[in-house]
Amino acid sequence: MARQMELTHEMLIELLDFDPVTGVFTWKVARSNRVKPGSRAGVFHPASGGRYISIGDEKIRAHRLAFFYVNKRWPNTDVRPLDNDYDNCAISNLKEVSRLELQHGRPSQQNNTSGFLGVSFNKRGKWQSTLTWNYKQISLGANFDTAESASEVREEAVRRLKLEKDQAGFDRVMEELRVWKGQKTAWRFLNRDHYGHAWSSFDDFCADVTDVPIMRYSMVPLDARKPIGPGNFDWTFPPEANRRSPEGIVAHNKARTERQGDVMRDKELRKKYGITLAQFREMEEAQNGVCDICHNPESQEHHKTGEVRELSVDHCHETKKVRALLCSGCNMAIGGMQDDVDRFYKAIDYVRKHTAKAFVCDDPNRDWLHVATTGHPMVDLSFGA
Repeated sequence: MARQMELTHEMLIELLDFDPVTGVFTWKVARSNRVKPGSRAGVFHPASGGRYISIGDEKIRAHRLAFFYVNKRWPNTDVRPLDNDYDNCAISNLKEVSRLELQHGRPSQQNNTSGFLGVSFNKRGKWQSTLTWNYKQISLGANFDTAESASEVREEAVRRLKLEKDQAGFDRVMEELRVWKGQKTAWRFLNRDHYGHAWSSFDDFCADVTDVPIMRYSMVPLDARKPIGPGNFDWTFPPEANRRSPEGIVAHNKARTERQGDVMRDKELRKKYGITLAQFREMEEAQNGVCDICHNPESQEHHKTGEVRELSVDHCHETKKVRALLCSGCNMAIGGMQDDVDRFYKAIDYVRKHTAKAFVCDDPNRDWLHVATTGHPMVDLSFGA
């Protein structure tokens, strides 16, 4: 380019005519016995796909010369034809490209195994995305599951950074990209884990979920009885909790219980019994909040919190089918009997044997367990003479 700069614009227009519409150069002066005034200038080179024009000792590419002819200056970096035809030097087909556009528009290298520019496979078995901007290499993430997702982040970064002109704009875009990457990750896992969520699109999701933890946490509903969606979401763990010390662990668990007690209960019910918290509440309401055997509310307190426990889920250990909700006492009683009806009858005989006075309803239609339950309207068991 330095030697081309020796060619002044005045010298150029003395030697050549140029039609900006067709992009054709013609000589104003005779160059040789074969090159007369009015003949087309330049020689086409099939290998490069462009035309070269010799002026003095230099061979100058016609598309660069066309830019110089019209703008009276050489391009700062390069000129590219919009239709990729370097022999089409019409001014409407030429575009001056910046160094950044040249860098980020280049194809991926032959040794690139991902097939995407700036995307490579790392030692941890994940895809990583990098971008060189203003001569600095920027990491856009190194924990992508697919090369496509890593490339998507890079393309978004290039698109946004092209609009910024200063360092402040660069810093703002990088912070926006951090949030956007977290939103993309959360959106992907949300669609995997909560198929029936209440967000209709990724844009709606981003409008609600504007703050994403730095670490990758799953999203959960605040109210497990309703679909996760606007106003009903949280992260699996409180992101501000410090779990590096015993005190931090205690604080973390307490915060988690306070914020996501229903979520934890829902997960426990799904894992142990295959029912949701919503189904548990429906059973509780149908039983009026009391045990299905003794018809009394739960009275046992939790040994850690001191709060009254919820009713226990009773299920058949063979079929795994959920039967009803019981208080801790009744649940432990039938659990200890291992669902063995003969043992229950023997237990009834035992209670009768060691009871001085016992009046038991002899109605064969009454449930035998109700008959053996102290305090039941159809039972009167008085201990002592």
